[in-house]
Amino acid sequence: MKLSDNDQNQVVNIVNTIIEASEHFLELTKEKKYTESLYIFSSIIEGITVVQNIINTDDQLKDNLNTYQYKITDCIKSISSTLEKNELIKVTETLQFVFLPTLRSWKKELLASLPNIKPNENITIGVYENTMNPIDAYPDKRIEALVNEAQKSKINIFFFASKDVDLNNKQIHADFFENNQRKKSIFPFPDVIHNIFPKSIYQQSLVERKLRKQIPFTSFVFGDKFNLPKTLVKNRKFAELLAPFKVVNEEYIIHNFLRDNDKAVIKPIRGARGENIYFVQKKGDRYRVTERKNTVIMNKENFSNLIQEKILPNNYIVQKYINARTKNDEPFDFRAHMQKNGEGKWQITKIYPRTGSSNSIQIDLIKGGKLRNTEEFLIHEFGEKEGKDLDNKMKKLAMDLSFHIDKLHGLAIDEMGLDIAIDVNKRFWLHEANIGPQTFAHENERAANVVAYSKYLAKNRIFHTNQYNDRNLLKNQFNSTNSKLEYLKSDEKLKIGILGKPNEIDNFVLSTAYIAKYEDVYLFYFSPNDVDYEEMLIRGKFYENSSWVEKVVSYPDVIYDRLKSTNKNNNIYEEFQNIPIMNEIYDSYLNSLDIYEHLASANLLEDYLLPFRKITKAKELISFIDQYIETTVKPITKSSSKHPYYIEKLKALEYLVIENGNEEIYNKLTLEHLLKELLKNNQYFVTKKRAYHNDNKFLKVQLIKGLNNDWEIVNIYPVIIPEPSNGIEFASDFNSALKLTSVDSGKLEKELKDVSTKVSETLNSKYEHLSELELYFYLDSNHQLKISKVNLNQLNTDYNELHVAKKVLECAKSINNRKIKTHNKETQTLL
Repeated sequence: MKLSDNDQNQVVNIVNTIIEASEHFLELTKEKKYTESLYIFSSIIEGITVVQNIINTDDQLKDNLNTYQYKITDCIKSISSTLEKNELIKVTETLQFVFLPTLRSWKKELLASLPNIKPNENITIGVYENTMNPIDAYPDKRIEALVNEAQKSKINIFFFASKDVDLNNKQIHADFFENNQRKKSIFPFPDVIHNIFPKSIYQQSLVERKLRKQIPFTSFVFGDKFNLPKTLVKNRKFAELLAPFKVVNEEYIIHNFLRDNDKAVIKPIRGARGENIYFVQKKGDRYRVTERKNTVIMNKENFSNLIQEKILPNNYIVQKYINARTKNDEPFDFRAHMQKNGEGKWQITKIYPRTGSSNSIQIDLIKGGKLRNTEEFLIHEFGEKEGKDLDNKMKKLAMDLSFHIDKLHGLAIDEMGLDIAIDVNKRFWLHEANIGPQTFAHENERAANVVAYSKYLAKNRIFHTNQYNDRNLLKNQFNSTNSKLEYLKSDEKLKIGILGKPNEIDNFVLSTAYIAKYEDVYLFYFSPNDVDYEEMLIRGKFYENSSWVEKVVSYPDVIYDRLKSTNKNNNIYEEFQNIPIMNEIYDSYLNSLDIYEHLASANLLEDYLLPFRKITKAKELISFIDQYIETTVKPITKSSSKHPYYIEKLKALEYLVIENGNEEIYNKLTLEHLLKELLKNNQYFVTKKRAYHNDNKFLKVQLIKGLNNDWEIVNIYPVIIPEPSNGIEFASDFNSALKLTSVDSGKLEKELKDVSTKVSETLNSKYEHLSELELYFYLDSNHQLKISKVNLNQLNTDYNELHVAKKVLECAKSINNRKIKTHNKETQTLL
């Protein structure tokens, strides 16, 4: 058998989709829907062609299934001929009595011929969520319903998160229930994964993407409030159900929309549970704005403020208001909860009306209790004849919509909630379709379909996918399968990758590459766009023969991070979570107050720190300013978007405030107001302002952990930092910087080394993954050494690049050696 496991799974997946599509094709021909029949028939032919091409790559498989190739080809020719003549009755007969039976026999023979596709009667379902165990993420009743249904169906079920997965040993440390007690155990990989809160490929964890290659997943995302309507309009069918809307990226869009529609709904594109939705009615120069049951009358200025503060900073659409109200003037709509069943077919799990308050235009969420009957509700509102007719039409619409939306998303969707409205003219509207609809009142019905559909996927080894799980969604991402680049030959040499922005190779990177040649290690530079997440390969830049050459290389052993992103949702860091990043920045590394407090806890360093205090109230801060006269108010967390404030007391009730080069005089009252506003949104701490001998001149000490994991001083040199600095600094010579002072340079250098060593030891005890340290000192007016700033894992590599590069490589080797020792120790423990 030449076919890989992935190819075998892909073939079975496509064949199942072909059969499912053919069953729908049959329904369309029965309903005499000619145009739609042509469209789906074309898709079926494409699927069969793909399967046949894969089968033809394996001679044995081709011989086993050769008879079916001719039978299926004859069927296609017959259907094509009768479709051209628009003879749908004959097409229906061929589909029902020849084509579909042939496809099912073809699938049976195919499964028997594929060695790695075996039916499994003892099905295990793994319920998964990336960041937390589903038991903690889902309501108790939903978990209870899933467990009970699995037991009733004699199916094993357990619950896990990404952190519980051991990819190497294909095991999961999961939670399960036994005699109603939550317990933990180690399980082999499940037969199918029911993934709650599904995400697109760009948001999926490394663990999820690897599991998806091996195990069928039940759930996939589809378009949000913007993308789904866009897709429906593009494909035309059911586009008439959509209320007109505009994406709000400028204020005038809302005003123009209200000029043409006196009522509108402003709602978030990715909102849920009816939150942050505004209903607006314009009357002259006034705006009636309702959120939930709260209504406010606004003038144009206040309405504009609402748009600027609440709408524009977020992703919103403005949509035409649909007038759907009961006889009692209550707003109403219908929620259709749709799911695929144990045969992979759509069904209505529950459809029910929802109403709101008569003094509102928003529907109340169902939070429990018995659901109202749809037919009875419609008969009450529209009379018996029209009520029953509308009920039948709505149920048919829900089924047709579900299949159509599913078809537009690769037939991969497992459930959806459709919010359908009927206006005063008895016209149907689709408010929205969403994944994971609420099921407070029918958890058992939902669970029955989840378990049955999961079993269906597991038994048939169906691996679905759709455009939101397509690698092309990773825009501008390296695709090794299409690459003609040379592959780096694999050997035992250490591989170090420098991660940075595209095309930012500087003297430091060049110096590191130069030294790597002599250290006999591989070193390459890459950016996030150079990573092929699917194949776990990188397009790396190697320095060879005085030029940079691109090659395809496997993931490195150690990474040196120059990207310096603190966004841990960034896929690049999650991708490399099992690879040591020698200078990775954690959120705690940016907390200046934490660093100060930890240094202050070391008695030997107290004399080198300025007085400081965390502030929570404006009056506390003013008291500190009154005591120390000249102060600096700094954000607790370092940020390029937040500037420090220099505040100096000039007179009894007069203060000078300097922020980003701008100066302003405040009295005590206006200063207190400024500080209250400052503290309202951000956290700050205050220090006494440094009184230095030479303005803007600092002494910088850089340290890196060496081969033996001991701190080594790499550089000591003066820098000049202008105000405001904007990150700019100028290096100068150590002795020349001190020649105008009476300071003994030798004595000062020794003190710098002693204090820096003490600082590194103190911080090393708190920050586990610290590998780089950068300290800024200055001399006060008494020529006493003081600490001005501390950077953790943020080394500036623009000075003495060759020496820094050498130490960086030594640190990388040390980290890799420790990784190997840890791995060997864990292996011995297992043995």
